[in-house]
Amino acid sequence: MDKKIKILWYGDSPTCATGFAQVTRNVLKELHKTGKFDIDILGINFDGFPYDRTIYPYNIHPATSAIVDKYNDLMGRVKLLDMLDKGNYDLVFMLQDTFNMLPIMEKLLKIQEKRKFVLLFYFVIDVMTPKREWITQVVSKINYPISCTQYAKDVCMKIDPELKRMSVIEYGVDTSVFKPLPKEEIDLFKLTAFKNMDSKIKTSPYLNNKYIVLNVNRNQIRKDYLATFEAFKLFKEKVPDAFLFCLCAMSDQGGDIRALGEYFGLDYGKDWISPINYTPGNGFPLEIINMIYNISDMGISTSAGEGYGLSSVEFMATKKPLVFPKNTSFLEIIGEDENRGYLVPTKGYLFFGHNDNNMIRPKIDIAEMVSTMLYCYQNKEETQKKVEVAYQWVLTQTWESKVQKWMDVIGKALFKLEQIRK
Repeated sequence: MDKKIKILWYGDSPTCATGFAQVTRNVLKELHKTGKFDIDILGINFDGFPYDRTIYPYNIHPATSAIVDKYNDLMGRVKLLDMLDKGNYDLVFMLQDTFNMLPIMEKLLKIQEKRKFVLLFYFVIDVMTPKREWITQVVSKINYPISCTQYAKDVCMKIDPELKRMSVIEYGVDTSVFKPLPKEEIDLFKLTAFKNMDSKIKTSPYLNNKYIVLNVNRNQIRKDYLATFEAFKLFKEKVPDAFLFCLCAMSDQGGDIRALGEYFGLDYGKDWISPINYTPGNGFPLEIINMIYNISDMGISTSAGEGYGLSSVEFMATKKPLVFPKNTSFLEIIGEDENRGYLVPTKGYLFFGHNDNNMIRPKIDIAEMVSTMLYCYQNKEETQKKVEVAYQWVLTQTWESKVQKWMDVIGKALFKLEQIRK
């Protein structure tokens, strides 16, 4: 029996509820099926508690430690360096933002030279103009950089044309999980949704005859929930039965969104809701998330930049129309001709300072957002055509469909490994 290839995967733990965690969970699930790999995970947001090995057949290590002082970095970068220096890995996959890797790249490359492993970096670009050093000092230094969009590759190549060598492996969607459900199930869930989500509101008559607008984005500053609430307020003035559902933590890096509801005069439970006990580390079972997609009538985002935006393909898989910003990866996923949804132009800029690496981001045009939401609501025949086109496309974008691309890159990496270990 051939010896298994030893992998260290560094990224969000598959046990948590972030977007990166979904990527970890689904990519490793497909790689594990091949039977070729022995996989360790250094898991960001992993609490160290016991987990179901039948679901996660890997050794998952927490990125931080309350006992070891030097492991207090939430990103687990020092622990990553130590694991690589002491371990015996063949391939090292990093699922992380470029700017988070920059501070440790010099040490990382020295350890790589000493321990003879191959680096693969699966990354996103969620800005229009990344800092030059993110590309030249991180992406360009990796043996096998892999972006999840052609958009990201194009942006990187403007800074370093040699990155033509970069692979593109798009994110996928699990269509066995995210799928349309029968009307009876949806109607029943509407009656019990608040209680199921552990909300302080124990009954939910409000959802029965509502037009539900759903935003599935982590509550981070670049997601611009201020714009979501502002646009929804104006939309609701035209569509009184509209109801805003924010599937995110009530309070997170983006602040406490209850303040937004109060500012715009929207009553929690009557006009909008966000689950009380939902956190990035403690989300809902996937079948509940799929149900939430299914009870929605329109999917929206006001993000000022997205590396991929998994909610876009999950809305498509559940046959819901999209009203998303005309920026970054959405141009590729929805299509510039908007055949898979509606794209909203931007107007002006946002600047969140140090909390966002001093990036200048495009701000969604609120008036256009409201106008597009109304158009989507009023023009049901055209909207449904886009929904069908998007659904047929997303059926070709499963995680399983990406396996060959991964195996192609891994094949190249293993050839490289043989060379450096001679």
